[in-house]
Amino acid sequence: MPAAKRNRRSGGRRYLASFMSGIEPLVGSLLPRVLPGARLRHIEPGYVLFDYAGAEAELVTVPLFNNLFRLLYEGRALPFERLVEEVGRRRLSHGQVEGTFRLRFQHEGRLTRVAPETMARAERIVAEATGARPDRVNPDTEFWYITRRSGAAWYGRRLARQRRTERDLAPGELRPELAWLLVALARPRAGEVLLDPFAGSGAIGRAAADFAFKRMYLSDMDAARVDSWPQEARFVGMVADARRLEAIPDGSVDAIVTDPPWGLYEAIDVAGLYRDFVAEAGRVLRDRGRLILLSGAVAQWQQAAEAEGFQIAGRWDILVNGRQAAIFACMKGR
Repeated sequence: MPAAKRNRRSGGRRYLASFMSGIEPLVGSLLPRVLPGARLRHIEPGYVLFDYAGAEAELVTVPLFNNLFRLLYEGRALPFERLVEEVGRRRLSHGQVEGTFRLRFQHEGRLTRVAPETMARAERIVAEATGARPDRVNPDTEFWYITRRSGAAWYGRRLARQRRTERDLAPGELRPELAWLLVALARPRAGEVLLDPFAGSGAIGRAAADFAFKRMYLSDMDAARVDSWPQEARFVGMVADARRLEAIPDGSVDAIVTDPPWGLYEAIDVAGLYRDFVAEAGRVLRDRGRLILLSGAVAQWQQAAEAEGFQIAGRWDILVNGRQAAIFACMKGR
């Protein structure tokens, strides 16, 4: 059954979004919270399929997503030339397209070339449906064919793309969608005080700007980092060692969200760093305060947190740039 008919029956359009592979459990659980009314249909590595009846303007602001598509067709994976013919046979509604468009073909996350006659046929389908002109260099919009080893095939119009790629990031900087995910897990609320004691280039602080809170401390030992942090009044920047946050009073922080060193590129005693840091975290956090942390030194962090009496309320094993890591949701006290 074409996706358009299913969408009418479900009370909304169907969308496909790609995201950083490895965070599937978190995307599935957070989607209804960041998009109230969204109905999860399917999730697999790097992709989520959902129905949504709200405004598309709300969708394009969700930082979890890389590419976002309004889905026009879903079916089983076939060679691209056959998928193009299937789309043409269905005479799908492509919506209004002003100016120019481009076709993309992707298999398992990699763009791929198709035969010239297949590309020409795919361009004729869109041109005849919309009146727009193909432009393979600088188009106004794009339509994508996507196939997966899972047997899924999708065709849709891209609504939004990833804002920053790996090439745009500073060394060691978190991808924006991962930083936003960590803050979302902390569930900050109006009136609360947050802290990132390993602020680095400020990715978590920039992500936190989307949320409500009273104040957020950003701290790092490197004074050169301060200028890259958010400058609005809610953020307080300081140069300090995460193991000795002397400017922060006891029991004054509601949630810590951070990405400490993993010991991959620094000549440091990671176990010792985590042990000292978690003791200081216990000092500045309120009772039942939250600590959300990403690390590739999983065993060292878990041992340090449990030794200091933190309750590990959740753990999600993920891949970050191909490396095994984990996100921990911890709570002060038992």
